[in-house]
Amino acid sequence: MINPFSRFLLVLVVALFLIYPQAMAMLGTRYHISISNDIRNDTVPLSVRCKSKTEDLGMRTLFPGGVYFFSTKIDFFRTRLYFCFNVWGQKSRYIEAFKATRDEKRCLYKSYCFWSAREDGFYFSRDNSTWVNEYPW
Repeated sequence: MINPFSRFLLVLVVALFLIYPQAMAMLGTRYHISISNDIRNDTVPLSVRCKSKTEDLGMRTLFPGGVYFFSTKIDFFRTRLYFCFNVWGQKSRYIEAFKATRDEKRCLYKSYCFWSAREDGFYFSRDNSTWVNEYPW
C-alpha cells in the first residue's frame, strides 16, 4: 500500500512530465564537456581544475592541443553546476563549464559543450565550429 505522501509525489512527478515532456529526456541525457588548450605557440601550459558542489574532478595540466574532458547528467532540480578554475602563466579565470539551466538546451549537438582556451579568453561552441568568447582573461 502506498502512503498518501508517496502517492502525492508520484502524481506530481507524472504531472510534471506530462506538462514538460522534454524533462524526462533531459534528465537521462549525458552531457559531454571538453575544455581544449588552443593557445598557440606557447610553452606555458594551461592548468585546469574542475569541481561541482559534491565532486572534485582534479587538476590537469594541458599543453597546447591538450583536452580536459568530463561527462555529467542533469539532476532532477536542474542545479548541476561544474565550475573550473584556469591558470595560464600570470592569468587566471573561473568559468562555469556546465550549468544545467543554461546548457540543457544550448548543448544539444550530440550533447556536447565545447570550450576553447585562447590567448584572449575562453570560447564556447555548441557545434565545435561557431565560437563565442564568453570569458575574457
